[in-house]
Amino acid sequence: MNELLDVHKKAIAKNLPPSIASCALYIEMGLPVYLSLGSEKNIKITTAEDIEIFQALLDVKRPDWLKW
Repeated sequence: MNELLDVHKKAIAKNLPPSIASCALYIEMGLPVYLSLGSEKNIKITTAEDIEIFQALLDVKRPDWLKW
């Protein structure tokens, strides 16, 4: 977690535009970004539209979609 905070602080010091996407800052700073496979059902709810998408997933009559 300290590394992430340091990257944000260095970006501020370099007057880079603010970003809520930490991976974008890593790319701007020339640092590696790693990806991993995951489920399309693993969504992040940050906007009203995300809530609508989540509600649609809940409304689908496929109980296997809600399994962990």
